[in-house]
Amino acid sequence: MKLPIGIMQGRLTPSTDGRLQFFPQDNWENEFSLAAEIGFDCLEWVFESNDWPVNPLLSSTGSIRIAELSMEYGVAVPSVCADYFMDFPLNHPDVFVRQHSAVLLRDLMVQSHKVGVKTILIPVLEKAEVKSRADQEDIKSVLGPLVSLAEELGIVLGLECSLPAAASAEWASSFKTPQIKIYYDVGNATSYGFNAAREIQELSGFLGGVHIKDRNLNGPSVPLGQGGVDFNGVFRSLKNIGYNRPIILQAARDPEDRVQENARKNLNFVRGFFGTLN
Repeated sequence: MKLPIGIMQGRLTPSTDGRLQFFPQDNWENEFSLAAEIGFDCLEWVFESNDWPVNPLLSSTGSIRIAELSMEYGVAVPSVCADYFMDFPLNHPDVFVRQHSAVLLRDLMVQSHKVGVKTILIPVLEKAEVKSRADQEDIKSVLGPLVSLAEELGIVLGLECSLPAAASAEWASSFKTPQIKIYYDVGNATSYGFNAAREIQELSGFLGGVHIKDRNLNGPSVPLGQGGVDFNGVFRSLKNIGYNRPIILQAARDPEDRVQENARKNLNFVRGFFGTLN
């Protein structure tokens, strides 16, 4: 079993303000060489609401530089984690916010395509959580008009939500397009009380991406292997359903922010399961 293994952008940069996840504005170029040195195949780009207008992914010069670095170091950018939509969700009660988010998502899709992105993760968690059918329909009304563009660009819009697998698959299926899938986080699922290995099987055909982290029930992220995630079962299920997209490490930060050492340890942890499943 050989899948591309990537790491979330910012996980190779020390946190200056205690945040777990952020766009490394002053270090994003260096993360390509660091990822290559450690042995990662790819980086998942972070697009957040902080300083979003100057995120290089949105500019022509920025996208050219991203493509150059990707080619130079052999580190792809197959996906974007669009955390922007946590703060300005597609189901926001203000219609003007929803409209602006829809326009920005369209721009993000076009620009992401230029650097080879195949999946854009849209989080519908926390402030953007889907709590009702009405929330699902609000999001569907925003994403529906973008489906034809997603099909044209070959980009999957991956919804990361806190719904059980069966409900998630039903929602993704309702769009009636292979460009809308579910982006699954095995640690978050475990914290919600779900069986991640079983849910991956249930999401077969609707799985657009996988985040790797470890958590206990209702708990925060912990080092890989120290939480409740059944990683043997997770990787066995990924193999059984023929999953062939990247898996992205979004693991807990080292308390002392030894980012490269922590990243290398986590990469080796995941590679260990690949060996047992070949």
